[in-house]
Amino acid sequence: MSTWSKTLTVLLSPDDGGWVAQTLEHDVAAQGADIAAALDNLRAVLLGQFVADVRAGRRPLEDCPPAPASLFARVPARVRTRGRSTSWSW
Repeated sequence: MSTWSKTLTVLLSPDDGGWVAQTLEHDVAAQGADIAAALDNLRAVLLGQFVADVRAGRRPLEDCPPAPASLFARVPARVRTRGRSTSWSW
């Protein structure tokens, strides 16, 4: 069994009465009625992607490109993210 760790930056944006959680390092996103739901849904999407990648013999997110450059431009350079760290093993 090997362990994999990666830090992801998540951009949270209001969207049509709900919220979107978008990772910047990879073009993965999810929506929710509120911030917590958007983040929970993003975790579920990421877990599904991790499982699919590992089953295909790839490292998680290996073939997932970065988010569009326009999203990076929305994050001020002075912003530093803090969050929970999650380790995945397979």
